Amino acid sequence: MARTKTDKAIGPPDTALPAGSALPPYPADLLAVTRGGYHFTALRSWGYRIGLAARDALTASEAIERGVGDRSSHIKAISNHFGLAGEHHSLHVEPLRWLWLGETQATKGLQHFLAQGDDRIRLFLRALAPTIPWPSDLEELSVGAEIPSGRGRIDLLIHGKAHGRTWGAVIEAKFENGLKGNPLSEYMRHGAKLKMALMPDVAGKRTGALIVLGKKLSRPSRKKMSRNARWRFVHWREVLRRFDAGLTEPTVDEEFRRFRRTLWERTGSVR
Repeated sequence: MARTKTDKAIGPPDTALPAGSALPPYPADLLAVTRGGYHFTALRSWGYRIGLAARDALTASEAIERGVGDRSSHIKAISNHFGLAGEHHSLHVEPLRWLWLGETQATKGLQHFLAQGDDRIRLFLRALAPTIPWPSDLEELSVGAEIPSGRGRIDLLIHGKAHGRTWGAVIEAKFENGLKGNPLSEYMRHGAKLKMALMPDVAGKRTGALIVLGKKLSRPSRKKMSRNARWRFVHWREVLRRFDAGLTEPTVDEEFRRFRRTLWERTGSVR
């Protein structure tokens, strides 16, 4: 490819490497200069030595940098959105790479960790359904997994008492699988028998949530939910984000934190 006048103006053509030459190392002194940010003039000079493709990439990166503008404000907004300032946040650690969670493992794990504190259960309910006015004094809390109900099993069932009423959630947890074979109407009746008020949002009256917790809602699953109108789809990402952002405990539970981080990874919530 012939060089243009623009090429000559930007950098000396006689410093380009001959075809087949070894790639020169990134200069040590330039590395020290660029640790705190980009040094485009020096980078472009080095880029000319390794070819036009590198020069073009560096030019593009400069344009991207100008377009991004003040990165600190973007970083702060992201941190606030995910609640990353909290020391308990699971995104501060690595997931368990060796563990590939199945749906039953996920719900059993949640049951195990949530049952270790009523505050965790209350926070999880708020993360699931933030529009319900969950009482702060919710007591007699119970969390169960794989609860037999009619022709199926409820993945996660949470309930408790406050002000003489039953509050809670019936949760169908999904990763890749759809809702085929899950009798949602029977699960709803199970919640109703526990005295949860499961009617559509009515201020001050709804005390229970029917939640399909999943990665995505396929067309067949959407069709099934249309026949079970009281159920709501919630993405794992939103529940995990709200839970992590709100979690405050005297000490960091490392096992619980690594489990939540693995859930983030398994549900595709960090991509």
